[in-house]
Amino acid sequence: MSAAASAIELTRARVADDEAAGPVDEPIIVQPFRHQVGGHTAVVTVPGSPFVAKPVDPKKREYAFYLRTPKALGGFIPAFYGVQSAQFSADATPDSTEAGPASDTESENVNVTKHDAKDNGATPTESNAWSLSMYKKALDLNSANSGMTDFILLENLTARFKLPCVMDIKIGKRSYADDASPNKRVRSEEKSRSTTSHVLGFRLCGMQVYSQPNGRYLRADKYYGRELTPATVPDALSRFFSLNLDRPLRSCSHSRNLVHAIVDRLDALKDVLSTLSGLRFYSSSVLMVYEGDPSVRAPPESLVDLRIIDFANTTVGGRGDEATNGPDESFLFGLNTLATMLRDLTSESDDSDSHGGSD
Repeated sequence: MSAAASAIELTRARVADDEAAGPVDEPIIVQPFRHQVGGHTAVVTVPGSPFVAKPVDPKKREYAFYLRTPKALGGFIPAFYGVQSAQFSADATPDSTEAGPASDTESENVNVTKHDAKDNGATPTESNAWSLSMYKKALDLNSANSGMTDFILLENLTARFKLPCVMDIKIGKRSYADDASPNKRVRSEEKSRSTTSHVLGFRLCGMQVYSQPNGRYLRADKYYGRELTPATVPDALSRFFSLNLDRPLRSCSHSRNLVHAIVDRLDALKDVLSTLSGLRFYSSSVLMVYEGDPSVRAPPESLVDLRIIDFANTTVGGRGDEATNGPDESFLFGLNTLATMLRDLTSESDDSDSHGGSD
């Protein structure tokens, strides 16, 4: 039996053994994933399993990508564990066994809106409005299909963190697939030109930071990212790494060390992607995660993670895609810009230390 098939059987066994799940022949009910900060598709959890899951995309591009992933990318994408049929439910709530404070399961939420984004940055929240809205959207879309949905099972990148701080960054100037309609292409190109994607090669699509002073998560969604400019993105990145302890990046060596570890991951990813020909990661993101609990003591590289996610528009060759050669220069451009910006942030902070800064 393959590893993917074994994982699926393990999931079924755990669910069957869970008394709350009911009889074996009852459908598996997926729950909202508390730490989803971006994307247009619901990310969910499967009760009794260590995975997160996403509905198989209509054109099965993401599913095809995971089946044909180059081995060199193995450490830079979520592990794939196969497919599972399950249901959305109007009664589902975020899984309280996930990492994070118990209060984060409350149903009330105030999130950053397009109007708020310029002034507020990140807003304190008791629940994840983005995750819940994506879940409801998926519930409405799938209710006509007898409620059953096929999901791809993926590694939960936040599982090893006690208080995961997460940022979703869409990489590349182009976000539409080769088979996108003319209207879709036009809309995507307009969005790229009106945001930082066109100039920087990336834009922020959502984040959450666990605030130690507030004892809860601060969150911002894609509207916050759309309002950012090339001049304000560095401050947004600095806030992501400094809000956790409510201290400026320049005065906190712990936060700077986390940034250094993320930059090292970016550099390693760039090295791998520069050797891969034909792949095009249209509309894919990098997910940055770091440990928000300062009591966890470990080397900085063990307190962070960075992976590529979201492959519904990825070109892997064949399937009528446009012929491409060489590495994905647009994606590499965005990664280079991001790495340089993060490196500059820490360089400025390190310089300030030499003039009297302290931790």
